Amino acid sequence: MLNEVFVLTEVVILSVALPLSLVAALGFHGSPFAGVTTPIPVVLASYIVADGSRLVFESPPRSLYALFTTVAVLAAVYSAVNAVLLLTERRAV
Repeated sequence: MLNEVFVLTEVVILSVALPLSLVAALGFHGSPFAGVTTPIPVVLASYIVADGSRLVFESPPRSLYALFTTVAVLAAVYSAVNAVLLLTERRAV
């Protein structure tokens, strides 16, 4: 029961953060920082679907959960790599 409350809270918080991340991604479109902000909505949406499946299904398919979690992690790694490249000036701005 307590686990479901935490998962629901996480989904609500991520759902609030998703529109804000879309505004940030669109706001930085065309700038060097866009490579950092563009994957963030993908991360949030993937985690919303992955955790939402735990709320909707009694026992969610492991493949569904693994797929969306993998997409979220890869998008976060892509964003982090872009941030490191941008901040260390290894990429031409």
